[in-house]
Amino acid sequence: MVIFGHFSSLEIATQHGVFIIDKEIDGRQTLKRVLQKPTIEEMEKNNAIWNDAMAITDSCYMFGIKFAREFAEFCEATG
Repeated sequence: MVIFGHFSSLEIATQHGVFIIDKEIDGRQTLKRVLQKPTIEEMEKNNAIWNDAMAITDSCYMFGIKFAREFAEFCEATG
């Protein structure tokens, strides 16, 4: 599974889904859990805050079929 997220300020993160990931293992990061519209205290408790006071949040991304095919091929090739 692939999940797209991006860094957001903590203020914005309180209004979105926040991804909690394990730190990099074998060059990959693993989704541990998702918090929905968490408070800053909940983000602190769940280690969601990165060094620069940002959190990884969900979003909506739109892309065409060409990119989808190329991305699927990339994922297949890299495991």
